[in-house]
Amino acid sequence: MSISKSCLLNYDLAQLAAGKKELASFGEVSDHSGELVEHPLGFAELYLQTSGAEGIHDDIVWKSEPGDAFLFRLRNPKGEETSDFAGQVLVSLSTV
Repeated sequence: MSISKSCLLNYDLAQLAAGKKELASFGEVSDHSGELVEHPLGFAELYLQTSGAEGIHDDIVWKSEPGDAFLFRLRNPKGEETSDFAGQVLVSLSTV
């Protein structure tokens, strides 16, 4: 699994949502923006996810209480060990 985090300054949410085209190359894109009830981040302005033969890909834009925005890109390839590691990454996200 890989995770990358970038701090966003003066970002355009509509432009970031255009990332659906990039994710579509991995499979059908689902938009879960604003509905993260049981996710460690609790809420995301943008949450795009696709699942395909290569695994699960998430692009998440999350804003902290002070107003800092972050772009998280999670890449979770298929495999037996991956599910164990994915749980640890999600717990780590809850500390952001």
